Amino acid sequence: MRRSSIGTPPPTPRRPGELAGGQSRRTGSLNSAGDGGLYGTLDHVTALRIGYARVSTDGQDLSAQRDALTALGVATDRLYVDHGLTGTAPGLRQALTACRSGDTLVVTKLDRLARSLPDARAIADELTARQVRLSLDGSVHDPTEPVGRLAVQRPGHRHRV
Repeated sequence: MRRSSIGTPPPTPRRPGELAGGQSRRTGSLNSAGDGGLYGTLDHVTALRIGYARVSTDGQDLSAQRDALTALGVATDRLYVDHGLTGTAPGLRQALTACRSGDTLVVTKLDRLARSLPDARAIADELTARQVRLSLDGSVHDPTEPVGRLAVQRPGHRHRV
């Protein structure tokens, strides 16, 4: 048996898809459909936290928002950003596209998510239709529950833009 430089044995090799402690990442089965597609079932898919940050000008710094989003549990590879007031928000569109049912879209403040109340309502409607939770600075609103649905569908009522 090969030993590492500090005198302890190397970790036991894991089978593909196996996590530390013998846990498996795979909880269902997928098969090839023969046409490049997949079919099958996934018994459990882990919900993700997708982060979105926006600054109004290119001169503003995103560091505070990035730090807050990572502190709220968003992985750095799941952060999407926009710079400036161009009218289009490709980072927001990418963040929304990355969200699946059961995921949480995380933003530090409502005014970082939307530029106006109509924009906030449109985004909230999309999140609700797709059953994506919205986290505003750590306060999570789940559109599948009555109170969360009210908070997400009426974002201007509780949080100012």
